Amino acid sequence: MSFSSEVKDELSKVNERARHCQTAELLSLCAIYGYFSDGDKYFFIIKSEGLTVTKKSYILLKRLLGVNPEVKIQTHINPLRKSEYSILLVGDDAKRLKELLKLKGFWGFVSGAEKGIYKKIIQSTCCKRAFLRGIFLGAGSVTNPEKSYHLEIVLPTSSLAEVVQDAMGAVGIEAKMVIRKGNTVVYVKDASKISEFFSLTGASISMLNFENVRVVKDVRNNVNRQVNCETANIGKTVGASHRQLEDIRIIQNRIGLENLSVGLKEMAYLRLDYPDASLSELAEMMGGGITRSGVNHRLRRLSQIAAKL
Repeated sequence: MSFSSEVKDELSKVNERARHCQTAELLSLCAIYGYFSDGDKYFFIIKSEGLTVTKKSYILLKRLLGVNPEVKIQTHINPLRKSEYSILLVGDDAKRLKELLKLKGFWGFVSGAEKGIYKKIIQSTCCKRAFLRGIFLGAGSVTNPEKSYHLEIVLPTSSLAEVVQDAMGAVGIEAKMVIRKGNTVVYVKDASKISEFFSLTGASISMLNFENVRVVKDVRNNVNRQVNCETANIGKTVGASHRQLEDIRIIQNRIGLENLSVGLKEMAYLRLDYPDASLSELAEMMGGGITRSGVNHRLRRLSQIAAKL
């Protein structure tokens, strides 16, 4: 099971007790999969390839309307295509649902409803959370945190996407929007905000798993950066030492080290004896009478002499 499926499985088991929150969650599922007609015969249908969405929709309809809606399963000959689940309400039951969702004079896909309809149902913070839970169940996905941090919700209309973005902003989660293949995608890339989204919508276990992976990744990245930094410093030290040895040998072969001043001669012999030592280590070997900066100065003087030779 993918990480995204694990999150949805956990969210599907969250049961809201308040009727207004149940209505908000049902509205979100209907906004993605619901179709309503109030022509000669009222009917309402939720059609989805996801069994999780179908189960959740069925439970909410039963609790809110006290009905046992008809469920149909359509299988396909092509094994690559998933089965399609449909929940159907007709007559007075469909009319009651229309009134519950405040879809006055509405005909078509619920996602096209005016923003005012959503605002009436998801006014409180708790209802916004329930609404976002249903939205993610129906159209959301999240990348495995081992790979990257990315949560997105693919929505059929830009107006619904704006409602979702506003709801997320109202609970402290800043989301961005982009158009992709005719759909509007609301997405979040900030790891802390993705974790907060899980917590707000009720996926506490997924949030803890997400945070565990995030902490391990952060520690691993910090260790890697430190190792890379130390490796680079070692490389610089070895490279500098190699050049210093070459300079000292040039002086030794041309004029001899004995012709140097006492301080430079001592420095040259010490570097020849300890080619891998750092500047600080060389300073200590000289008895502490000279600092690291002083060692560096003497080695530069040796390089200047070698350059002239």
